[in-house]
Amino acid sequence: MEAEYVLGVDLGTSSCKVAVVGIDGVVAATGRAEYPTSTPHDGWAEQPPSSWFDAVVYAVRAALTTSAVSGSDVKAISLTSAAHIAVLIGANGREIRDAILWNDARSASDAAELEKKHGEYIRKVTYNAVTPTWSLSHLAWIRRTEPDTWGETERVCFSKDYVAFRLTGAFVTDPGTATASMLFDAESGRWSDTICSWLDLDPRNLPRIEAARTVIGTVQKDAADALGIKEGTPVVNGTLDSATETYAVGANSPGSAVIRLGTAGGIHVVSAEPFSDRRLITYPHPNQPLWYAQAGTMAAGSAIEWALEALGGGRRLSHAELISLAETAPVGADGVLFRPHLSGERCPYWDTSLRGGFTGLSTRHGAAHLARSVIEGVAFSLADAFSIFESQGVVLDSVSVVGGGCHNGVLLQTVSDLFNRTLVIAEHADSSLGAAYLAIDALTGTTGAWDADGPSQTGRRTVAPIGENGRILTEMLAEYVSVISAARSRD
Repeated sequence: MEAEYVLGVDLGTSSCKVAVVGIDGVVAATGRAEYPTSTPHDGWAEQPPSSWFDAVVYAVRAALTTSAVSGSDVKAISLTSAAHIAVLIGANGREIRDAILWNDARSASDAAELEKKHGEYIRKVTYNAVTPTWSLSHLAWIRRTEPDTWGETERVCFSKDYVAFRLTGAFVTDPGTATASMLFDAESGRWSDTICSWLDLDPRNLPRIEAARTVIGTVQKDAADALGIKEGTPVVNGTLDSATETYAVGANSPGSAVIRLGTAGGIHVVSAEPFSDRRLITYPHPNQPLWYAQAGTMAAGSAIEWALEALGGGRRLSHAELISLAETAPVGADGVLFRPHLSGERCPYWDTSLRGGFTGLSTRHGAAHLARSVIEGVAFSLADAFSIFESQGVVLDSVSVVGGGCHNGVLLQTVSDLFNRTLVIAEHADSSLGAAYLAIDALTGTTGAWDADGPSQTGRRTVAPIGENGRILTEMLAEYVSVISAARSRD
């Protein structure tokens, strides 16, 4: 019998990951490639879209080589990407400027102006509140500050859809990615004529919206040759990375929850209806008509990456070195608190002016205390964000955890202790796997068949809370919130 595989392609914030997955849902191999981020000013973050496609090519070839899977055995590709990243396409069908990333804060004044003029309408129509995170704010900034660039713009798409366009020539997106643009009317399921009019943007110049499992086209010859697969391979639409992670881990019914420990942090809770609190980010689940809400923080892995550089005494620490250092300090880091707001914070504050820092330092503290406090600070930010769900009456049972933070034992134990919940560690259930699952669904005609007992959960492990640790950390969480409140009241 001919072997059959799919490719799940994930365009993350800093790198592309590709998973080669059998039709049975088992991962055969993965490949990865990084791309550069430009930060020309404080709070800015941009990437050239062409670098994403180059990374996809490299990662696909690496994954196929590692797995010894032939390109002819690849039966479909599906895509996923970080949210809120718009790409401006010119008359020649190519991008005309670098793409502004979701964690770019330059459009704060544009977001404030949109909130002042149209905030109530935006919240009603999009189910979300306008902030500098969203594509709407980014595009408003470009229109205001780069009128020539905006004038040259023929079409606007989004990061995964740009790669799909390069693969197939199809100009298509999905409901989740459309929602993340803040140009989408979530009530009617179509682009908002009203919101687009504020940008002088014709909705006909935005991608066609299709479901996440839709085959949107096939791989054209030049792209197929670059990737090392067959021309005509079907491309499945896919959706946001947070959605595909949620799907991969089996959080596919109301009340199920996922903690995401990636570049940013986040807690996802699946629901039958959209949450009403606009401090949360609300997206459609791949299994519509379900929804999921995200209490997303600005920094998780990125704060730890900062610590690797800052605490190395002139060299970059490895993750293992940082974790070993943190393990030599007691739980609570002897009272040292770290606020991971290195570029502002999203939930629950939505404040780009917030800045990070250490509190409680004294002469008795050393590098180990700082290392532990950084890791604990990431956990505090997640617990702080979860307070919004608590105000909505959400109570967690066991919780699945995904993302690179699954390899950090100190972080996992701290999160378990602070939330007082057993964590189910799903190391392999990442966005690329969720994208692959959508491709398999499209090929087999199934929907939502993957659950917590599926192939991605093979060999899963759990982390249980330690009561005394939780008591110490809960007290420090109250101090963490108090310090932030005091800092904001001074501004």
